[in-house]
Amino acid sequence: MLMNGSRLRARGRILALATVLATATTLAIGSPAYASTGSVSRLPQLPGTIGYTLRVTVTYDHNAPTTEWRLEFDLPPGAGTLNWTGLPMFKTPGTNHWVGTYRSTSPMVAGTTFTIHVPIGAVTADPTNCTIDGNPCAYSVLTDTQPPTVPADVIARRATWPGVGTGTTLKWSASTDDWGLSGYEVYINGTLYRTVTSNALISVPNATVTTTYAVRAFDKFGNYSAFGTYVLPYP
Repeated sequence: MLMNGSRLRARGRILALATVLATATTLAIGSPAYASTGSVSRLPQLPGTIGYTLRVTVTYDHNAPTTEWRLEFDLPPGAGTLNWTGLPMFKTPGTNHWVGTYRSTSPMVAGTTFTIHVPIGAVTADPTNCTIDGNPCAYSVLTDTQPPTVPADVIARRATWPGVGTGTTLKWSASTDDWGLSGYEVYINGTLYRTVTSNALISVPNATVTTTYAVRAFDKFGNYSAFGTYVLPYP
């Protein structure tokens, strides 16, 4: 009987160990570690300004049993982050370390991409030691050297309106720019006539000889497009 009892106890210990190992294996298989890719880009900074904006992009490549991801980085003394809906950043007391947690209402889904903007104030220096969920994140500084597209379909129209007289209006198709258009410069016979912010009709001096109208677009970073031109025959 003693021998049988010892065997039973030994067998029980073996079964218990097997159960633990099986459970661990099941957990490992049933709850795989999720993966995400993340990057942080510093958006082009306006000349002469202090402060910039970070664009944070996180993409999950597996369904993830989590509803949040965490961004961390260090900033120089005196720097701060500005309030931004979606990813509030908090400074760790006594340090220059900032932490922000994005929270979703449902678990992350594979292929879902989150893009959040974080404005940084008071400095021009880049953040350091950037991580997303504890993993080093790719960091880049973006610049804007791309000019806007050329204003198309520049047309000058001369007409006479009752009670107003004869005048000329100018219009063109809107330009586009990767970081946002600022406006247009309108030239008449090679001389700057006016700077405008839209491609709406504008009144220009009525031509008395063959007149050349030229329009070029510009963005907020000082990039200019080529000219779109139109020659108004007279008479």
